[in-house]
Amino acid sequence: MTKANNVFETKFKVSKYKAPEYTILNTGLKESIDGIFKEAITKDPKYGKILKESMNFKEAGEGQTTTSDSGAYTTLLQQIIQTAMISDKELATAEKLVFINTDMVESSGYGAYQIPRMQPTSALEIAEGSVVSYFDEGVEPIVVVPKKYVASTKITWEIRKRGMGSLMNYILGNAKDALVRKRISNIVNGLAAGAGITVTGGLSYANFLEARKAVRSAESSSSVRYNFLPNWFVVSSDYYNDIVLDDSFQKAMFPGNANNNVSRNEFGILAPMRVLDCTIWETPLLTGAQALVLDSTKAGMLCKESEYEMFEGRLPTSPDTEILALISEVLAMVFPKACAKITA
Repeated sequence: MTKANNVFETKFKVSKYKAPEYTILNTGLKESIDGIFKEAITKDPKYGKILKESMNFKEAGEGQTTTSDSGAYTTLLQQIIQTAMISDKELATAEKLVFINTDMVESSGYGAYQIPRMQPTSALEIAEGSVVSYFDEGVEPIVVVPKKYVASTKITWEIRKRGMGSLMNYILGNAKDALVRKRISNIVNGLAAGAGITVTGGLSYANFLEARKAVRSAESSSSVRYNFLPNWFVVSSDYYNDIVLDDSFQKAMFPGNANNNVSRNEFGILAPMRVLDCTIWETPLLTGAQALVLDSTKAGMLCKESEYEMFEGRLPTSPDTEILALISEVLAMVFPKACAKITA
């Protein structure tokens, strides 16, 4: 404080505000987790093989195992999650409903993907020596942009301090489950949103037949039949009881003459049921319709921008380790008329 001409001046030091940053804790296996986490993973029947075969480890002094590359810890987490997701039966079933496109995974630098939506044509009969007249039915391209989805979980200070290695594996399993649920939801509800055919009146055998017929007889704007073959009947868990208790569905699902490609020991309510060449799959994650009838080889294309990526870090206000699991993808409806949805 200074005085000039009976006027007091007060000087303040002003500092520029700096927002808190996301602090990366480490790039390799930390000392606090090295023994606990690796030991738990090594003993785990599912994750142990990944640790031993997939990672590049070397022996370092007194039998301690360390990593030879700086990103091994997050790479390890990524491989664990990816392997666990690949072996998930529910996700494997959902991915059978669409064509999986990995072009954007293998080629970086593209923010969007253009897919040609081709119109069907029929071959022409020509006489000997005749010249074929070429004609262009036209192609309607669609452009899709992948979106990223992140699941966050925590390895708390207490878990690391108290050596709860098995619990770490359980928490990583929860992160995997979150990504599995999101991908299944993206697929089934994306198909429901993009379905080119809607059958109203609720889930009944008659409406299933109507939906199947609409997909089977779908045609282009030039009246050329697509020749779609419906092979999946996806049912929301909220309405699955309706088909199991329905007499018409029971007669179509259970007898051997309606399921001649299913072995006799698989008959019954617990077997993978089929109706008119459609495999029935029940899922609680379908919320955009009561059921879907589709040709899985034509309807949708899941465009993946990345495989499962893992990030580890800590916010300045927390002592806990945060684990982020990320996927980036988008569902494109290549042929909307290859999918019919049944609604109320």
